[in-house]
Amino acid sequence: MDTPRCTVVPVLPISHLEIGPGYDERFRLVIWQVEEPMHPVTAQLQRMVNVLRDEAGDVSERTPEQTLLSPWANWLLLSLVRHVERQQWVGGIVETQLGVDMREMSEAGALAHPPVPQVGLVPKLSAWEYVLHGRGCCLTHRITGESIDVDFYDGSPDWIDDYFYLAYLHSLKKPEFIEQRLIALHPTLETIKLAFDELLVAGVLEKHPESKVVKPLDELQALGEDINQLNLLLKSPDRRGSVAQLLGDWMLASHSDPSHAELAEQAARCRKRRSRLLEQLFDSGKSERLALMALCDLSPERSVLLERALSKPPSGTTSAALSVVFSRPQEDWTSLVYDLLCRTDPSGEIPHPYTWTRCAEYLLQRHSHFEQIRNKIYLVGRRCLGDAAVLALEYFPGLAVDLFRRALRSDVPCDRNTAAAALAIVDQPWSHLMLLQVLEESTDQEATAECRAALLAMSHRELHAVVDQWERDHPHEPKTGPFISMSEMSLQTRETWMQQEMETLHERVIRLRPVVPPDETT
Repeated sequence: MDTPRCTVVPVLPISHLEIGPGYDERFRLVIWQVEEPMHPVTAQLQRMVNVLRDEAGDVSERTPEQTLLSPWANWLLLSLVRHVERQQWVGGIVETQLGVDMREMSEAGALAHPPVPQVGLVPKLSAWEYVLHGRGCCLTHRITGESIDVDFYDGSPDWIDDYFYLAYLHSLKKPEFIEQRLIALHPTLETIKLAFDELLVAGVLEKHPESKVVKPLDELQALGEDINQLNLLLKSPDRRGSVAQLLGDWMLASHSDPSHAELAEQAARCRKRRSRLLEQLFDSGKSERLALMALCDLSPERSVLLERALSKPPSGTTSAALSVVFSRPQEDWTSLVYDLLCRTDPSGEIPHPYTWTRCAEYLLQRHSHFEQIRNKIYLVGRRCLGDAAVLALEYFPGLAVDLFRRALRSDVPCDRNTAAAALAIVDQPWSHLMLLQVLEESTDQEATAECRAALLAMSHRELHAVVDQWERDHPHEPKTGPFISMSEMSLQTRETWMQQEMETLHERVIRLRPVVPPDETT
């Protein structure tokens, strides 16, 4: 049981006190201040800070036998404390420069947006672009790409959404050391969610009662300046080994001193503990997909769990397994991937179409089962029609036109966006015609949004003129009111999504520009 800490406060000399006659001057005043017990993790971090302040002596002599958290969670905790400060900075900017009332936005969402454009440059900080959304705001640096997205809860910017946080890490081109180390320990960034879970179980993150968002305990946030100083200290390679030992990151400690055999042994034990934990997590069925990805990051040479994952029915776990085998081109997983393809319905429910298309792509890259795939690719269902069209252009040009037609007319925006982006990259008369045909057939703003964005993305004035004329003939009347619909949002951001999809597909599709697929439907 934790006992309250007591602080003895030094007192003034007795002459400074107003006392009555007969008071014995030998007495001195002692004040007992009862404080809440510090969380053990906070106490351990505080001791680490104190040890690092004292540069004398051997750090290894004061290293705890075992840290209360794994190094994967320790580095995340340090980064989250720093991230609260970043989000507080965003909160200050939107209040002072955009007129946001965080209390009102946290309660009313878009209803409480200030009377400014939803997207724009931050006044007095033109290097930063803002996007107001729902109950929050995202600031993105126009040069570095750093992106800090915050949803406001209880009038505060302190609550962290793990999705926004991972997006922040992904946006960093030159992360500082704490974030750099966190990313190095999680090559697949999504597996950081497992470290979030560890911190929640340990009780060092407070979860919002009405949402999944979290924040470090107040007592941890009080260490923010110490953690920032620690980040500066980590710039020195000479000090990294010491910090790593105190955080239980024996892999980094061993890397900092490769000749130290004991550190190498500690690192091996640390990895073994991690591996055992991930295997247990996979076997339990909880966080199976994340456990698989984390284990493959930790031990690329191990394949037993990967084989088990590929043998499962189509799911998030099999999708993760396919991503792993794609990242290992030197290994041959053809047999298991083909077995998975055969168990998958290309026109079935999610995730069957995605799984089938990914399996087909893997096999075709290895010139395997060509005819079996050709005979079924036309069956691929909605949500993967765009991917199937690109795959057909690569390997079955005679089937590509029909798949592109279906994808461009799909009721799923991602189908239309993928197909239109690929056709814009191809940028040939036949691809122009396919995009223009959609505008000839439809007067619907949303159904034509991706085709119009693709036509504008190409550098042909005559195509731009067609789009301009279509938009004059079918003027868009934005819906007024405090809320913005998803369809309205997609219309406003169509060019951004098109640009992003073209960047994603460019390397794969640009080499297909010479391909002119025959139209087998005519």
